[in-house]
Amino acid sequence: MVEPPTGTVTFLFTDIEGSTERWEAEPDAMARALARHDDLVRGAITAHGGYVFATGGDGFAAAFDDAEHAVDAAVRAQARLAEEADADGFDLRVRMGMATGRADERDADYFGPVVNLAARISAAAHGGQILLSTRTAEDLPPRYAPVDLGPHRLRGFGDPMQILQIGGAAGDHPPLAGLDADDHDLPVVRSPLFGFTPAVDQVIALLDDHRCVSITGVGGIGKTRLAVAVATRTLADHDLTRFVDLSPLTKDEQVLTTLCATLGVEPGEAGAVVRHIGHRRVLLVFDNCEHLLDPVAVLVEQLVAECPELRILATSREALGVDDEHVRSVRPLSIESAVELFVERATARDAAVHFDETAMASIANICAQLDRIPLAIELAAGRTTHMSVDDIDRNLDDRFRLLSGGRRRARQRQETLQAAMDWSYRLLEPEEQQFLQTASVFQGGFTAEAIGAVSGIADLATLDLIGSLVDKSLVEVVHVYGTTRYGLLETVRIYSRERLVAEGDAED
Repeated sequence: MVEPPTGTVTFLFTDIEGSTERWEAEPDAMARALARHDDLVRGAITAHGGYVFATGGDGFAAAFDDAEHAVDAAVRAQARLAEEADADGFDLRVRMGMATGRADERDADYFGPVVNLAARISAAAHGGQILLSTRTAEDLPPRYAPVDLGPHRLRGFGDPMQILQIGGAAGDHPPLAGLDADDHDLPVVRSPLFGFTPAVDQVIALLDDHRCVSITGVGGIGKTRLAVAVATRTLADHDLTRFVDLSPLTKDEQVLTTLCATLGVEPGEAGAVVRHIGHRRVLLVFDNCEHLLDPVAVLVEQLVAECPELRILATSREALGVDDEHVRSVRPLSIESAVELFVERATARDAAVHFDETAMASIANICAQLDRIPLAIELAAGRTTHMSVDDIDRNLDDRFRLLSGGRRRARQRQETLQAAMDWSYRLLEPEEQQFLQTASVFQGGFTAEAIGAVSGIADLATLDLIGSLVDKSLVEVVHVYGTTRYGLLETVRIYSRERLVAEGDAED
């Protein structure tokens, strides 16, 4: 009796292509064919020292202590299956996949990523095809010359993996049935993602545990970039990923209509979307929700309640406020990442540009003065085509005029720093706008008592306004030696100060 191999193991998974249809169309013939299939495939596995540890569905899962033995078994099984087809019309086509690595063996069963990888590789194959991982190919003798099929993304594995084929040429079979590269409509982000890698990992972990994750933060902080990075990294984990841009919408009812259009569903009730998603693993990215919070929240709650495998990733200045929502607030970049972003964007516009040590110090000061907000930094870097970094640094007091373009193809409200702040400000209630204007006179932050005294607003009303503006990513909480203080990002403070002056209330 063959013992379960341990240590480094090569796993072989097999499956019959189109077996469900065959069972439905010809149950008696399929039963006879399956019995013969089982004899042939199991015989090839055991003849080459393989240990069968599972027989789920219409295939086998076997473990080998040697990659060469596993490939020998697969080749022998495919040859016997082909011989039977030539002899008497037995035409079951079997797909096979292999991967090699260390796995946990418990009670004659195996667990671990390499087992899952072998199963995914098998699922990507077509009938009559033998696929394997690069690790398996490394252990094969020269008599096998695997054909490199290139990198492919497999479900459950985020990064593309090199897949190889035993026997035949690359064009002998249809394209691999892995994860289709066209099953998403995510925006293409071509510039590097500075300083966001830890945040991407954190949001992915949150999506594992929560049905709805909202990414919040002040305008221009990079919420959309982060969401797209997360969605891109998790494409292999979802049957479908869709990006729903809400920024152009102005009416509540347009949310459902836009979602239907994005999914290719006939516009109508949310039930049509529910039926379309069903039990599939779907990720919906709702981008820019802040001006339509109520209709988005209502729709999200219904979809999450009725679609058990659905995940929602939302970007907004403010959380949706739905059940099981987890909020990840985006903070400004570190100064190191901010400087790196500035230099990358400047050199992208002019590859010949060079910054000496003095210029780098000015760049660091620019980034700090711009609150390390990616949008502001990119706009400032765009000015280096006709301004020195010292000139940019000296003119930051007039930042909204200085950073007034350079992104012609961006969405209108994000073309300038001024437009990004205008968008946030217009969404506020009048008393919130007035409160921000008052807060702008505090250059070093403020306590609730201090701003209450200046604004003349009662204590509880002051705390309510502070809480609302914290939720909207416009006021920051700072704890200093047990005392709670609040503050504004300098960009928000300067914008609010300009509104205060424009409305004639600065002197008061």
